[in-house]
Amino acid sequence: MSKFYRIGEVSKKLSINISSLRIWIWHLEKVGYLFNKDKLGRLLGEEDVEMFKEIKEIKSKKFVNNATALEIFFERRGEEKVKEFIMKKNQGEIANYSRMVILLKDLDKKVDKIIKMEKEKKKKQSFFNFLSRGGGK
Repeated sequence: MSKFYRIGEVSKKLSINISSLRIWIWHLEKVGYLFNKDKLGRLLGEEDVEMFKEIKEIKSKKFVNNATALEIFFERRGEEKVKEFIMKKNQGEIANYSRMVILLKDLDKKVDKIIKMEKEKKKKQSFFNFLSRGGGK
């Protein structure tokens, strides 16, 4: 079973500023990287810790900012793997969008049906009001 750590624990373990670690996490999530979470926040696994070690190494050896260190990290991992990962993430979002469009169209049909029923109801009510006032004699 893999051990999980909180951000603060990883920060101390790797001697990384918590704000830098949060920036790396934010950038990674922005491209679709998923971290384990519980109700208290993110849980970083051993593989995440190893990834942060590598990013820290890149940053210290290359003297680059956080964003550039992450770009180099992704380049090392292979651009195709990163693109493939992002495409899978995007396909999931497209599928969610398609389901949402279908649900909205269905909802729109139901609203149209309710409006039509209300109009018919008003017509009938107007007709009965007309008859009750002695109309049509």
